Amino acid sequence: MKRSPRKKLVASFCTVKPMSFNRFSGALAVCVALASPAAAQSEDGATFTPSQFYALGVSYLRDNNASEAARVATALLLRNPNDVAALRLAAEAAISQNDFTSGLKFARSAYFNSENRNNKFASARLAALAASQMRRDTLAQLWLRRARQFSPNAATAQNVAEDYRFLRNRNPWSSSLRFGATPSSNINNGSANEKVSLFDFPGLFALDGEGRALSGMKISAGGDTTYRLSQSNTAVTFLTASADVRTYVLSGSAKAQAPEARGRDFSDATLAFGVRHRRILSEGARPTDFSLKAGQTWYGGDPYARFAEGSVGQSFKINPENQIYVSLSARRRISLEENPLVSTVALNTRWRRSLQNNDTLSFGVGVNQTQSDAPDSDYMAVRYTANYNLADSFYGLRFGFGVDAETRDFDATQYQSGPRADKSIAVSMSVEFTNWELYGFRPVMNVRLKRNKSNVDLFDRDYSSMGFDLRSSF
Repeated sequence: MKRSPRKKLVASFCTVKPMSFNRFSGALAVCVALASPAAAQSEDGATFTPSQFYALGVSYLRDNNASEAARVATALLLRNPNDVAALRLAAEAAISQNDFTSGLKFARSAYFNSENRNNKFASARLAALAASQMRRDTLAQLWLRRARQFSPNAATAQNVAEDYRFLRNRNPWSSSLRFGATPSSNINNGSANEKVSLFDFPGLFALDGEGRALSGMKISAGGDTTYRLSQSNTAVTFLTASADVRTYVLSGSAKAQAPEARGRDFSDATLAFGVRHRRILSEGARPTDFSLKAGQTWYGGDPYARFAEGSVGQSFKINPENQIYVSLSARRRISLEENPLVSTVALNTRWRRSLQNNDTLSFGVGVNQTQSDAPDSDYMAVRYTANYNLADSFYGLRFGFGVDAETRDFDATQYQSGPRADKSIAVSMSVEFTNWELYGFRPVMNVRLKRNKSNVDLFDRDYSSMGFDLRSSF
């Protein structure tokens, strides 16, 4: 880490003031008498409480005499192996002697034996320090999140965040988890209409329950992990892996509408592995991103398709306030259910502006060409996006707003003669609760409304969802 918090922790969280014990020699065998719960005596008959012996150990640490501090801690732990102060003293002494394994063990024990917030904070910081010195950066990051949870003030919380960022940059492994439970009005991608026109037949066809939108609860979980394979002054390469699972619980009205349907019938999962490379191609340029990824999807618990995709992206810094990002990607999906191959090429560009009040505004345009022998998977799409994110919070709430519109043009459709045209528009809002935090994660409420209109009324669809997820605060 950038700093050593050891001395600061002792100075801030000792329960007694350091006292002078110069009349004692380095021989601390008499401290074993602390096994008596009342007190101990020195060779000259003076009686000392456990707190006084703890203060003696602290004074040894301040005098850079870690070995004697360790002997004091050992004596205190003979009296009470769950003595939090003694465990912290033992952790400090072990770390000072570069015995980081023991330091981690004692700090961990102190953390789990304490109910006091300050003790938990100090113990977690010691555990993070020991783990970082052992180059176990992921474990150290976990302990820093625990320390953040019990930070006594904003300044110490900020120090924890700075140490976390230092370890994140040093650690070749980087992982993130996501999970959520989101009520949704359309979990099965069903039609908004009860009756639709199909195949150019006169009259209307009544859709069964599963063909219409079913409401329910989406339960999702996933994670990403990357490993930094190599790094130089101009390039860095990562191996990547990701997994996502979604399942659903039908609402009461959805069960009545489709009695034989089950939420797991619409579940899906994705597993992917890849490589990502960033390189500065010319002096003064921003890094160019290259990525390759391959994976498999499941639907309803059964294998559905395999896919491979690649992309290249480049950002351009116009000035300190304005940036542009352009990416080109290609994807191929091979069905495992004998459906036609689907190939996609997409070009996306995004302009981002930082305003004087630190709010951010962005606009994007994307063009997507998807080709397939299945007519309803063969189309040209154009998508427009706009987002505005506030930098400051209001009454503990930080807002973000978004809108996107998309058109899809199909040359043909299997549901009627002639072409098919879809238009969709969606609005979204996120609300981060900045005054609530759990181990460095803040809850974020996400609200999204979307409507798709098509000249094939089977594809008229409405979506609404509201749910919560967790976002790291540093």
